[in-house]
Amino acid sequence: MAPEMIMAMEHGTYDVAVDIWSLGITCIELAERKPPLFELNAMTALYHIPQKDPPKLKGGHWSSSFESFVKESLTKDPAQRPTAHHLIKHPFITQKRPDDTIYKLVERTKSPDLQKANSDAMDAVLKSVSQVTGLAKQADMTEPYSAAAPNKRVEGKPRASVQALETGILSSIDERPSASTSENETSLQSVRTNRWLTQNANIQHQVVSAQLQEIRKLRRSQAKALEVAHGKQAAEISKILSRATSEMDQIVKTKEKELEKHLAKSRIQLESHDKAEVQELKAFLKVRKTEADKRRSTSKRDQQNTLKHAKSEVLKDETLSKAEKKKQLLELKDKHVTMVQSNSDRLESRIEYEDKIGELEFQLSRLPLTHAMTYRQLQEEVELIIRHNNSAMDAKKRRRDVLVATYKSHADELITLQRKSLQDTFDVELAQAKNQQRDS
Repeated sequence: MAPEMIMAMEHGTYDVAVDIWSLGITCIELAERKPPLFELNAMTALYHIPQKDPPKLKGGHWSSSFESFVKESLTKDPAQRPTAHHLIKHPFITQKRPDDTIYKLVERTKSPDLQKANSDAMDAVLKSVSQVTGLAKQADMTEPYSAAAPNKRVEGKPRASVQALETGILSSIDERPSASTSENETSLQSVRTNRWLTQNANIQHQVVSAQLQEIRKLRRSQAKALEVAHGKQAAEISKILSRATSEMDQIVKTKEKELEKHLAKSRIQLESHDKAEVQELKAFLKVRKTEADKRRSTSKRDQQNTLKHAKSEVLKDETLSKAEKKKQLLELKDKHVTMVQSNSDRLESRIEYEDKIGELEFQLSRLPLTHAMTYRQLQEEVELIIRHNNSAMDAKKRRRDVLVATYKSHADELITLQRKSLQDTFDVELAQAKNQQRDS
């Protein structure tokens, strides 16, 4: 049995590489007429196979290709063990052999002398067994049966049924001609050997089954403990993540609430600033309008005074006749109208230009204040965002630290459970091996 197959009896995690191992063991058994660890009982052998190095051919009379083939087939690590496709190209398989080897073995098996000897020996055994069957049954019926140990020897002697069977076989053999005495003794010895091997195999099978059942029970309890530990870890991690999620949601809600409050405050400040600016602009425009009206009235009065003075000068001039004075007065009136219109246009253009310049100057004077207030609001908003981001980062860091501590504690707990599991398994297997050694 391959080492990985013994180690994986519980879960069955092995593959076809176990057949390559069995091929190597079969080669040793064919060469040495017995498998490795043949002198040990089954449970002890199962314990030694995965612990010891792979078995080797004994003696130095084997070919190097055969030893290499067996060594490669018995590679302990299944991942490094060659496949059948690789081994079929091995020199031990591909080397030339006599073509009549199989033929000679078949002919030797079909030899009439060998077949007759085997047939006579088997007939003798069957005849002996049939003659004493009734005697054995009677002995079994009269002998008390022990349920605790049905095949156990009493004071170093076999049961009465076994003694009767052996006595009958011996008596039947004694009645046969002396020429076949050795063959009958060989057949009887074969029957005894087979019976002993069958009984021993049954006992070892029961022992191994009980031991494997005990190991399975231990592994089930260990698996349950690991499952409970994993469930506990998952529950704690879920609780930590839930608490961290709630904390992050609270941080986000607080951030949104403070941002809304800050934006509302900024909006109120901007509205107040805009109202103050509109009022100041209205006051400025009102002052400008008053000044413009005053300039218009002053210009109109100056023009009327100028016209009046010109008329008085024309009227005082005695050298002019009435017709000429009238004509000059009309001309003065026309010039006055033209001059008034021209002066009025120039004045309105100048007033409009000065109003625009004044409005721009007013806006420029208010611009630094607006920029300062906007900058202050943006700075407060950035500080608020940075503060909340730092709070979120601190919360994430705390969650990470708690998760790391939880994973570490659970890893330590799992390591402790696995160590205890390995120690318990080792103790059970060691106790079983000691019991097997004591029984053997």
